[in-house]
Amino acid sequence: MKIVLVIDQFDDANNGTTISAQRFARALIAHGNQVRVIACGKPADYKYAVRQMRFLPVVEHLITSQGMRLAIPNRHGCLKRRRPGRTWCIS
Repeated sequence: MKIVLVIDQFDDANNGTTISAQRFARALIAHGNQVRVIACGKPADYKYAVRQMRFLPVVEHLITSQGMRLAIPNRHGCLKRRRPGRTWCIS
């Protein structure tokens, strides 16, 4: 099965949601699935990188001091059907 996980951050294991997503992705891969991730950060073979949202300096400091990053949503959506029943993210 081809699966896409969409999450704000995936690289830094500094919160429960990210750690759970990393474990979930590893478990899915271990069961023979193909997993791709859409998140902030650097692109990789398994990951489509999206831009990070920026805020006023005071708010930005508060968010980054907590080790968080927030992704900018894509208005057009990034999931496109190439063939019936096969959906992947196109960057």
